[in-house]
Amino acid sequence: MTLRLENDEARRTAALALWRYGHDYLRAAQALCEHNHVACRESQVPYHMAAQGVEFALKSFLRVAGVSSDELSRRISHSLLDAMHEALARGLPAPPVDVVRAIQSIAPHHRNDQFHYLEVEDDEFPDLAPLLAAGTWILDQSADSAVIDYYVHHGHGTPETQRAMLGRLRADLDKLMGMLEPMSAEEWTGFIVPHFYMGPVPAFFYAAGQLMDYAVHSWDIRQGTGRAHGLSGDAADLLVPFMFVLWQSTIRQDADLTPFRLGVTVTGRNAGEYRIDVSDQGMGYEPGDVSDMPTVIDFDAGSLVLTTFGRVNAGTYRGDAALADRFLNVFFRI
Repeated sequence: MTLRLENDEARRTAALALWRYGHDYLRAAQALCEHNHVACRESQVPYHMAAQGVEFALKSFLRVAGVSSDELSRRISHSLLDAMHEALARGLPAPPVDVVRAIQSIAPHHRNDQFHYLEVEDDEFPDLAPLLAAGTWILDQSADSAVIDYYVHHGHGTPETQRAMLGRLRADLDKLMGMLEPMSAEEWTGFIVPHFYMGPVPAFFYAAGQLMDYAVHSWDIRQGTGRAHGLSGDAADLLVPFMFVLWQSTIRQDADLTPFRLGVTVTGRNAGEYRIDVSDQGMGYEPGDVSDMPTVIDFDAGSLVLTTFGRVNAGTYRGDAALADRFLNVFFRI
C-alpha cells in the first residue's frame, strides 16, 4: 500500500501532470472570461486561475529540468518570479518581453498565503490575453520533454491503458484524415486556415506538421532513453523543405534584425543551396548560388531539422563566424 501511494504521488507531481494542470487552469480562465461578463471589482477569479496556470506551467518546466517536488514546495512555493528565475537558470529560453511583463505584473498578487486583488477601475473587465499568452508560451517550452519524462519514468501502464492511448491516437489520426482527404489539389495549397502559433497557413501545412511531429518527437523519445541514436534519413530528407518556413515563423521578438545575408547548403535527397536575407521584415529565402555570400552554413538533412527545432547546435560555417552565430541565434527553440 505504501509503495502504491508513493507511485501515485510521483505521478501526481510529474512534469506531465503539472503541465496538464497548467493547461486546464489557463483554459478554465479563458472560458470564464468568454462566458461570464463580470467586472473585475466583482470577481477576479479569472486572474487567480490564470496565475495558477502560469505557476503550474513554470513548475512543469522545472520538474523536467530535475527540480524535485519537495524543492518546488520548499524553495519556490507559489512565487512566480522565483519560479521564472529558477527556470531561466535551468535552461528556459529567454522569454519574449510580453511574457516577462505579464508574469511580473501578476506576481505581486499571486502570493503564498492568498491571491491579492488587483486595484482596478469600477467598470474594468478582465484582460487575460497577456497572461494566457505567457502561460501558453511556457507550456510550449516543456510539452515534448514532459511527455518524454513521463514515459521514461512512469510509462509502465497496463495493457488496458496502453490500448486506450493507442485508441485516442487512432481517433485523432482518423479525425485529421477525415478533414484532409476530401480536399482538392487547389484547396491543398490555396485554402488558407488559421494556425495557433504560425498564423494563416495553407491547409497542407497541418499534414506537414504531423509529419514533423512524428519524426522529431520520436527522436525526442529516443533521446530521453539516454542511448546514442540518430534521425532517419527518409524522415530528415522529407522535412528539409519545411525547415525554412519554420525558421520564418520562429524569429525571436527581441532578435537583432539589422539587415544581413548569408547562405545555407543542405545535402541529401532534397539537397540545395539557399540565399537567405534577414531584416525587420523577417526572413526571406530562395534557391541559388551561395559562393558570393559572406558566410555559408553547411548542413546534412538531419542536422538542419534538429537545429531548426532547437534540439542540437549543428552546422559547419565557412566565412564570418559572428554572422553565422548571429543567424543561428535569431530563432527561438520549439
